[in-house]
Amino acid sequence: MKHILVTGASGFLGKYLLAELAQTDVQVVAISRHPKRSDSPKLKWVQADISDEASLLRPELLEELKDIDVVIHA
Repeated sequence: MKHILVTGASGFLGKYLLAELAQTDVQVVAISRHPKRSDSPKLKWVQADISDEASLLRPELLEELKDIDVVIHA
C-alpha cells in the first residue's frame, strides 16, 4: 500500500484531494495548521506548519513521515 503525504490538506484543493484519495487503496497523512477529525483508518491528520522548521522537526511528525512514498503539496 502506498503512503501519501498531503500538505495543505484542509484547504480548498486539499479537501477535494482527500475525498478522491479516500476512494483508493492508499494510506494518507494529512498535514494542516488546522487539522480535521477523521474516522477513516486510512487517513491520519497531523498538525504542522510547513513554513515553520521547528513544527516540521517534531519527533511525532517525523515518525509519521518515515514510510511516505509520495508528497502532494495542495
